[in-house]
Amino acid sequence: TLPFTLTTPAVGQGSPPVSIEASGAIVVERRAVSPSPGNSAPLLVNGFQVTRIAHATPSASAQNTLTVSFQTFASLTTLGTDAGSSVRISGLTGSETPDNAELPITAPPGSPLAATGRWEQSSGTLEVSVEGNTTAGALYTFSFPLLNPPAPQPSPSVSIECLGVAAARVTADKPQGNDAPMLVAGFITARAG
Repeated sequence: TLPFTLTTPAVGQGSPPVSIEASGAIVVERRAVSPSPGNSAPLLVNGFQVTRIAHATPSASAQNTLTVSFQTFASLTTLGTDAGSSVRISGLTGSETPDNAELPITAPPGSPLAATGRWEQSSGTLEVSVEGNTTAGALYTFSFPLLNPPAPQPSPSVSIECLGVAAARVTADKPQGNDAPMLVAGFITARAG
């Protein structure tokens, strides 16, 4: 055993190939090192490989469905010191949906995500618990309802992060045009006459 300390990057990355060699009085040719499995792999830093959020309608005062997709470098787990992992979406401002500790979450059958999430209207934040282990590198998708505001607004900047098996907050990718989340259509200039 040869312990040493490394500083990992602030951004997510998969575990790179690791090798060992020695030179000097005793020479050992370079050999690949078998990594530890899962989240114990050397230099694995959790982060997002994919983030995306879109919505179904830009209509004012409409019941809207927002869809989030994400993929992480590490497994989000419900075990050990990282128990209690969750995914937090923030920046969904303007919604008329009041605070709700059990906002319905729709995910494919067998999804490790909870069936409800905690919604906070003032900050536009939704937190969804992970109730089963995710697989690193797998794409996960879920949807939830929000009521669009009555007045036009541009699509806000939306962020995503993981708690528990932490993944730093990043700005989620979003489509342009009418599919941009929380975009509410309206007139820029209206003239009658």
